[in-house]
Amino acid sequence: LTFDVNRRPPTNVTCNVDSVMFSIPDEDLSREVLVSENPIRVRVIVAVRMRQGGDYQCTVSNDAPNGNTAMSQPITVTVTDTPTNLTAMRTGLYQGIVSWSPPVSDDPAVLGYEVFYDLPNGTRLSVEDNSLMITLSIDSVLSHPVFVVAFGGDLPSSPNTGTLQEAVSIDITPSSTLPVGSDITVSCEVNITIAVTRAQVVWADQDFNPLNTT
Repeated sequence: LTFDVNRRPPTNVTCNVDSVMFSIPDEDLSREVLVSENPIRVRVIVAVRMRQGGDYQCTVSNDAPNGNTAMSQPITVTVTDTPTNLTAMRTGLYQGIVSWSPPVSDDPAVLGYEVFYDLPNGTRLSVEDNSLMITLSIDSVLSHPVFVVAFGGDLPSSPNTGTLQEAVSIDITPSSTLPVGSDITVSCEVNITIAVTRAQVVWADQDFNPLNTT
């Protein structure tokens, strides 16, 4: 919030949401003198952390030296509520599905969602979507933090956070190789740690040509 006051008397900023009132500490107000006249105009900037969805009403008042109190008209800021039930699941080495549910409150109404995800190199990407599920194509098998925010009010919601798990880790330990005619029987122990609900194992030669297997 940004507003101008005359001189520099104590400035009080109070806000309320859902009938719960809170005040902004004076140390959170940043002041800048704009015009060196009489009276001096001062621009005040304050950061209000609006993490809860709803309609915020904020009022500014000044206690002047003469004992009078000047009060502004309320400023209303609508903040979108946070999406719920976020899930992130791998569907392949380089693909995953992120799904979520609408916010508990529909005031203000949700107009869409934005999904953010972090790459291993620190780059943050985002995709906007109006549905409740999105498929992500990711160029890494490592885990990725994901964030979903809703927008529709003056300000978007706080993020709902999750993690798209690491895709797959496979350890194969051969135990025996026995030639039987033109066929080869191979037995081994395969330990798979995987973040999806289904896995398909295909045997192939060194050139990645699939082999007939049972």
